[in-house]
Amino acid sequence: PASAADHFTYQPGPLVASINPTSGTTVGGTAVTINGSGFTGASTVKFGSVAAPSFTVNSDSQITATSPAEAAGSVDVTVTTSDGTSTTGPADVYTYSSSAGCTETWTGATDSSWSTASNWSNGTVPSYGDEACIPAGAANLPVDLGSSTSASIKALNNQGSLDVNGSLTLSGASSISAGSLLVHGSLSGTGALTVTGSMTTNGGTFNGPGTVTVASGATWEVAGSTSVNGGSLINDGTATVDATETLNVGSGVTVTNNGTMTMHSSAEIYGSTSTFANTGTLVISPGSIGTSTLGGGNLVVNSTGSVQLSSGTLDIYSATLNLNSGSSVSGSGTLDDQGTLGVKSTQSLASP
Repeated sequence: PASAADHFTYQPGPLVASINPTSGTTVGGTAVTINGSGFTGASTVKFGSVAAPSFTVNSDSQITATSPAEAAGSVDVTVTTSDGTSTTGPADVYTYSSSAGCTETWTGATDSSWSTASNWSNGTVPSYGDEACIPAGAANLPVDLGSSTSASIKALNNQGSLDVNGSLTLSGASSISAGSLLVHGSLSGTGALTVTGSMTTNGGTFNGPGTVTVASGATWEVAGSTSVNGGSLINDGTATVDATETLNVGSGVTVTNNGTMTMHSSAEIYGSTSTFANTGTLVISPGSIGTSTLGGGNLVVNSTGSVQLSSGTLDIYSATLNLNSGSSVSGSGTLDDQGTLGVKSTQSLASP
């Protein structure tokens, strides 16, 4: 006879009853709330065949997932647990549409090369007139713009990671890099590039004639000799010139520090008939016996901000340091003037 001992209970698999929102851009990164049941222990959330880069199981009946980058079109959102994968239907359909302005979106379907056409949403490598978008969480990051590659596009929207080892020219009015940007080759542009994420320059060159701005909250590391040969470069964030590295400021060019810039041992800002404007904080931190240098023929450093001699020596070598109104010099380090020191405001300088 039947008894409780021989009962077998079938556990229903996960069920997706609704999603919100039901659409997003091909760049990905949209937070999508998935409602349904049986979500406890979910191991995978997919948008079509592509796994969400991240998701959180809020409860047995709700998941919040981040949409991955995909080509334009509609896909089913599925949830997988130990009880199986949710069946698909109209309630789980998510529609990708091209981002406003994005004409080519990185999918990374094949490899990490910028020059591989199948890595881009429309199957063509971005060219002049295109806005190239690199989503966070996309496959095969960082995108490698190789040393033998010369790319010219209208605009860049980098939310992921891009290594410029070759040459990249931006012809449009504005571009943005909110992710990671490495400049090892050359970067040129007539408009404005705003960095809101991180930028590392290692042997890189900025040719202008536009403006590169490291925004407040963003970071810039000079990890190798870097040249600003045209346009202007503005630091509103946190910048570091690493030990033994040089920031070269080309003739007629101005680099402005409105944020914080720290120079380490044997670091140098070098220029010839050029200007370094410090309205923020310039920190000299080469260690107790180290030296940081402001040097070059006719480099003019105009400071209306703070110069903090945290350690070691700041050497003014064949350059001019103007301490203008609003400027201050402080700290336990040493200021060694072998060039020209213009004191245009009241300063209190202690003996080392």
